[in-house]
Amino acid sequence: MKFAMTLIALALIAIIAFDFVRAYLGATSTGWQRVWDAGRGSATMVAVQLGIVASCIATASGDVVDWICNLANDPGAADSIKGAIAQYCTPTTVGIAMVGYLGLVAWARLRTLNKA
Repeated sequence: MKFAMTLIALALIAIIAFDFVRAYLGATSTGWQRVWDAGRGSATMVAVQLGIVASCIATASGDVVDWICNLANDPGAADSIKGAIAQYCTPTTVGIAMVGYLGLVAWARLRTLNKA
């Protein structure tokens, strides 16, 4: 089940990245306007896509670290890498990051509502 979730997370990252880059490159405007266009004219969509990608990276990171360490023929390194990640990704820091992210989404949504 864990491997399936990792594959799903990696697939979501690929789909969102492909769609965003395709729309960004297809936009004819400049700078931030291209990001806006890639987000389908909504800052909320850009923020939500970033949140989905961040969540998928967090979901897949454990299995990807194991896979890379096994590929490098050093499976013992996975535990030290995961320990280093766990040192900074405590429940408190994840909670603070989620509050910041939700504040960003709320701000983006209010910003786009005012333009409608």
